[in-house]
Amino acid sequence: MRKNKNGRNSGDRCDRCYEGTLHPQKVSETILKRGRALVIDDIPAEVCSRCGYRYFDIKVIRAMDALFGEYAVHIDLPKIVFQEAIALQRAA
Repeated sequence: MRKNKNGRNSGDRCDRCYEGTLHPQKVSETILKRGRALVIDDIPAEVCSRCGYRYFDIKVIRAMDALFGEYAVHIDLPKIVFQEAIALQRAA
């Protein structure tokens, strides 16, 4: 099998956990940047069998960036302060 541009290949060891092996899989990604969001399904990746880390070919990354630029929508997500939210939970 041909190595992708990142040098990853099915059956290679994972560079993150050093224990799992990489297998081709279609994955979904949710991209959030600067108040915009996009969910992309069926993205080709090499996925570690142990830790689940995903390796993407550089061409796939460039394509995801282009899709984000064209299809991402503006969103207004609620923001909380961690310590304040924990204190409120404990008080309830």
